[in-house]
Amino acid sequence: MRVLGTRLRKAAVATSVAATLAIAGGAAAEPDSTYPNLPKQLGFGMVGSGTTTLAYVRPSKQWMQLADALVVADTIVALAGNPSCHGVIEPPERCELAPNSYQGFPFTARVFPVTPKKPIESSTFRTFPPVKIRTVAFGTIPATATVELRLRSGADGLPEPLVATTDDDYYQRLLGPCGDCFPTDNYHRISDSDVRGTLDVRLSELVVDGVTMNVGPRCEAKGAVLRGRGEGYFSNQDNTAWRDLSTGEPLDFDSRLGVPVGKYNAALGGVIRATIDVPRFVGCGTGGENLSPLVSSVASGRDFPVVVTQAKAHGLCWNTVPSLIDLGQCPYVGEMPYPTNNG
Repeated sequence: MRVLGTRLRKAAVATSVAATLAIAGGAAAEPDSTYPNLPKQLGFGMVGSGTTTLAYVRPSKQWMQLADALVVADTIVALAGNPSCHGVIEPPERCELAPNSYQGFPFTARVFPVTPKKPIESSTFRTFPPVKIRTVAFGTIPATATVELRLRSGADGLPEPLVATTDDDYYQRLLGPCGDCFPTDNYHRISDSDVRGTLDVRLSELVVDGVTMNVGPRCEAKGAVLRGRGEGYFSNQDNTAWRDLSTGEPLDFDSRLGVPVGKYNAALGGVIRATIDVPRFVGCGTGGENLSPLVSSVASGRDFPVVVTQAKAHGLCWNTVPSLIDLGQCPYVGEMPYPTNNG
């Protein structure tokens, strides 16, 4: 990995921050003539990567594995301490250097789902792949359904993107919070990454205990709120050694994800642990039959655990022009093992 203090490294961070499956609203903007469904780009460029997600639904007492999703993001990056970044990175205080650091790179990524088998220009930049789930209603009754996650619309009618924020602070050896962790090398402190946002959840093709329930085309939980964090870490200048932020102990490396095991760096990949609050469903049922209470009893609730795994960033999967991103080069994570508990 290139040294963060170089221009090349700054460009790499700016363009590979992306595939954080984190969630929230972005600023409204005029539609782009080439990409009419994408809010105006705010940052350095766009990058793509694959993610996979597990979610635990408490009423049905089951983990669900969502489909692999391909996402792209535009990014904003600034050199901490540079007044020009004020008003670009939010909040402005993030432009200030961390104590004892001599460079810092706060960045924000605005993330959109895309359709991998179609030209990126034709994407709605709004809908994640629908997935067929098998679950258990009321803890005992077998059920299947198709679930689709959608970004919400802003005042301009365009999708409000997912948002992730990360700080990468750079220290000279023997200084800063890691002290003598890397006695012969400068090092980075990758902060815990905030993941946040809002989605709509649409459900269709519901079958409960072999009986098809006609929920109609507008069975939705609107405004599901996701909050998450990716755990940060220390790494030496060349990203060949890693230590825990809390203990300073050495960490094992996950080459598949590009970060230490269980950790996260929006520029490289890793694991996000989150919770999602799913509101009660509305609009479920046809012909005067109201199935919304039934669906809500199975699928709505607060603080459902969510685990998102982001693939290692790939240099051929980003460009300053979205259509030049080679979607075929964007890596996927593949299936994750199901946790043994609901935490």
